[in-house]
Amino acid sequence: MQEPERIEELLTQISAITSEGSYQQAIPLFEEIFVLSPGNPVALRALAKCMLQVEQHDQALALLSDSIDPDWPDTATIIQISSILKGLDRSEEAADLLVASVHANPENTDLLAEATRTLTDLGRAEEIEALTQLTQPSA
Repeated sequence: MQEPERIEELLTQISAITSEGSYQQAIPLFEEIFVLSPGNPVALRALAKCMLQVEQHDQALALLSDSIDPDWPDTATIIQISSILKGLDRSEEAADLLVASVHANPENTDLLAEATRTLTDLGRAEEIEALTQLTQPSA
């Protein structure tokens, strides 16, 4: 079996196991994936979800951070990290992450929307205007 097919098979097994709440049983499967594909971002995100289920938030944040490609950041992962931070009462960090992400990807309306919501919740309205101007096409 080729490596990509084996990784996909392992991820399918992990999904089935974790859907039953058996997070510990999934660990050896993750280890096998990381032997085949160190730093596999899909597996890192799946492992982070497991860590969240067992309330290991700091480990989940570290895994999600490691899964982000700095040259092509994944919107869903950035929003997931910001949600975890907000849940840990670290909303200022979440806002800073989102603002930096909008600056790096001004065309991304999902990031802008999440940043706007977070900044509004924190009473940082002046930054919303700056982000909005940043994302407007030049005339």
